Amino acid sequence: MTERPEPTHLRRPREESLLDILASIMRWWKKIALVCIITFVLACIISLLMPNFYQSTSVVFPSDPSSGKRGAIYGDQELRFFGLEADVDRLLAIAESSALANTVIDSFGLYEHYDINPDGGYKSQAKVMKKFFSRYSVKRSEFGAVELGFEDTDRELAARVLTGVVNTIDAQNKSLINGEQLKIISMLGKDIEEKEKMLVAISDSLSSVRRRYSIYDVDAQSEALAMQVTSTESALAESTARLETFTTGSYQPRDSIRKYTVIVASLKSKLDNMTSPTSTSQFNINRFNKGANEVKNLDRRVAFLSESLAESRAIYDQTLATSSSNETSLRIVQAPEVPVEKSRPKRSILVLGVTFLAFVFCIAALLIYENVKHIDWRAIARGER
Repeated sequence: MTERPEPTHLRRPREESLLDILASIMRWWKKIALVCIITFVLACIISLLMPNFYQSTSVVFPSDPSSGKRGAIYGDQELRFFGLEADVDRLLAIAESSALANTVIDSFGLYEHYDINPDGGYKSQAKVMKKFFSRYSVKRSEFGAVELGFEDTDRELAARVLTGVVNTIDAQNKSLINGEQLKIISMLGKDIEEKEKMLVAISDSLSSVRRRYSIYDVDAQSEALAMQVTSTESALAESTARLETFTTGSYQPRDSIRKYTVIVASLKSKLDNMTSPTSTSQFNINRFNKGANEVKNLDRRVAFLSESLAESRAIYDQTLATSSSNETSLRIVQAPEVPVEKSRPKRSILVLGVTFLAFVFCIAALLIYENVKHIDWRAIARGER
């Protein structure tokens, strides 16, 4: 049985080698060159019609909010000039916020600059925000700084807007920090008020105890009372010994016996007043010791509370001074400047890139054409197999 010949429109063309492809390119090189030249010329014209954009840049670090505190200044804690990771995150959040964008847009009249109707409602706001953020850049550098950039066709406006961005970030960052500091100030104020009331109450109690027990200097009075008890005991022992000598001896002078009897009785009464637990004398050692313990306890409480109150007042004054200071919350490494060179467009790269793409497109179209030119599309349309 004889085989039917394959229809001509379905015959596969032979596989072409690299030399065949090169030969095809050489046959069409004039048209390819013409397309590339036209593309090159059009790309040059279009790139020349594109406006120049100039980008102003700035690099900032957050300052440490605690750098002005007493502990950092006098060495009680580590002194840092730059903020921590959380401070950098706060700056990034502020820099990327819509609140900052709205402030800058309104401050520099960017609605009019971008030819957007400010009375267009949400659509106009969305357009101007999209336009602003397309020309505004924020990123964290590898060194932990915040890099800011803004580009515009007006190089001076780019620098002014970025300066406004930096100032707005500083103001909003200080507002957040000061808000927290004001809360701390309020808490410290209440704490100081309570401590002052407690100190007055304890001081009044201390004065009352001192008056009740007649104690004004615990150490001095304790030493004096001990010496007085010791001297009284010594005098009593000496007088008792003499009295016994007079009463037991062969010669018993009545006057001396009466005298020392009175002296011994007086010394015993005096010693009893100073040492007896039931005595109500102000110079009683038991009463003094009881009052001295109360005075010492109250003295310790007054001293501790006074020290705590002094620390709270120092922190309060320091926090108040820090919150009311005009010191910047940023460490500006690179301030915004008027850019000298344009940031875009890169015309040479644009023209060469478009021309190269046109050349690649021509080669691809040529290869497709060489592979499908053998197909009989009319026979396929007629349904022949």
